[in-house]
Amino acid sequence: MARRTVLMRMTTQSISMPRRKLPRPPTATVPWRGDAGQAQGLGWQALVRFSGKLQGEPGAAAALPSLRGLGSSATLRCPKRGARLEETMALKLMRDNLKHLKWILWFVVLVFILLVFVDWGTGRQRGSREGAAIRIGKTSITEQQFIQDLRSTENRMQRLYGKQWSQIRDKINLAEQTAQQLIQRQLLVDEAHRAGLVVSDREIQDQILSYPAFTREDGTFVGDAAYQRILRANQMTPAMFERQIRQDLLIQKLQDVLRQGVLLTDAEVKAEVRRQRESADFDLAMVGLQPFLAKVSASDDEVKAYYAAHKEELKQPEQRVIRYLVVETNTLRRLLPVSDKEIGEYYKDHLDEFREGEKAHAAHILIRIPSNGGAEAEAKAKLLAEQVAKLARKGADFAELAKKYSQDPGSKDKGGDLGWFERGRMVKAFDEAVFSHKPGEIVGPIKSQFGYHIIK
Repeated sequence: MARRTVLMRMTTQSISMPRRKLPRPPTATVPWRGDAGQAQGLGWQALVRFSGKLQGEPGAAAALPSLRGLGSSATLRCPKRGARLEETMALKLMRDNLKHLKWILWFVVLVFILLVFVDWGTGRQRGSREGAAIRIGKTSITEQQFIQDLRSTENRMQRLYGKQWSQIRDKINLAEQTAQQLIQRQLLVDEAHRAGLVVSDREIQDQILSYPAFTREDGTFVGDAAYQRILRANQMTPAMFERQIRQDLLIQKLQDVLRQGVLLTDAEVKAEVRRQRESADFDLAMVGLQPFLAKVSASDDEVKAYYAAHKEELKQPEQRVIRYLVVETNTLRRLLPVSDKEIGEYYKDHLDEFREGEKAHAAHILIRIPSNGGAEAEAKAKLLAEQVAKLARKGADFAELAKKYSQDPGSKDKGGDLGWFERGRMVKAFDEAVFSHKPGEIVGPIKSQFGYHIIK
């Protein structure tokens, strides 16, 4: 269970914290009331049913396909007949449509990413870190905020990779990755605002009190002076810190809405209405077996013979009686809160599980050995590999040699580049050759089951 780093960048005014332990607020719901026309603008479809009878109300039924609702407690009114419509969350249809929910968020990101204008020079040209480093629609991210996030990301990567970070840092564009994260984060915040989601000051207070650094042993707030001192030690202001918390909670609420929402097509809504209105008339006669049993007789041998002939039909499938408990992730987080201190201790105790293994970046030229060529064919392949290796050691362009001589279709056109891979991923001979030599060396020919490799 992951939790965001406590000390990150934020905005707005600091919030005066009471010197008492505050209870967590209950999970917020978003009730909505209005007519069907107003409901269309909310963007989420809701399965609805009449709480009264449907017969004789065709106008009300016709309004069903256009209804939209948001939240799990929406109540709508039909403009035709004034009939109350109550939202019902259809579990089966939710399962059928849940796979589409993930595309909502990505669609939003892809649409708004086209509107992003990145201006890296604005802040520096003005000679101030308060200038806009990144513009996303009407929102600007200052150079100061960008630098703070860049430092935070670098510190996190350094803790993750340890000593290897100094080698990896020069090979990735950390500034570009940080900028993309800021852009995606702001797009999510903007979408949360458009969806009408808000975060109250009380929610921010409760979130701050969930961090051990800001609470005493009895769970009360450490006080404004200590609060500001801790933030100042991390080069942050209360406004910056609290803005970050507000954004975190907004994004969390948006994700909860997407996970809990239900998407239904007009056809599915109509089908559900038809299903609820269906009725049937039938006659039922109950006939006991006793009168028939008295007229039929069968010997034990006949019963055994019938059983033997119909054994598969009479076989009862193996059964189990089970008990299971399903707990929603959000409920589990609320019932079993985990502090940052506990997360930190778990991380230290399981550091090897979170740290990636040793990696290498290599290119190779493969000279295959014909499977039916015998010793002579293998000797020719080895000779060619040695000649190519000699050219590479004399300074010939390795990528051009790979394009000309390599018989590996997967890397040949890329100059033999195999990208980054962890120790143990390649075949043993190749793996040992790569991780036992220094970067830039020409190694080989090395023989494997694939042929002879010249490695750089």
